[in-house]
Amino acid sequence: MYNYIGDEYYGADRLIGTLCTVDGYPSHIRDVLPGKVYHRPLLAQEYKKSPIDLLDPTPVSIGYVNSDFQCAYFSRLPWRQWKQGI
Repeated sequence: MYNYIGDEYYGADRLIGTLCTVDGYPSHIRDVLPGKVYHRPLLAQEYKKSPIDLLDPTPVSIGYVNSDFQCAYFSRLPWRQWKQGI
């Protein structure tokens, strides 16, 4: 898992709440545990645990994503979290 190996606290701080690829599927990361990642594939209903070696923290590709019964379109939206000034 790139530079997060051996430092699950740093990895959890950076990855919780983000979209990453886990085992080839775009997934919402809920928690990073020692040696495991707790995630929900975006077109699935339930969260599951997977070995942390299956996590790929690179950005998810945008466009159409198909699953067994659904199709979704991923896009990036600009979001400004901090405002400058008073």
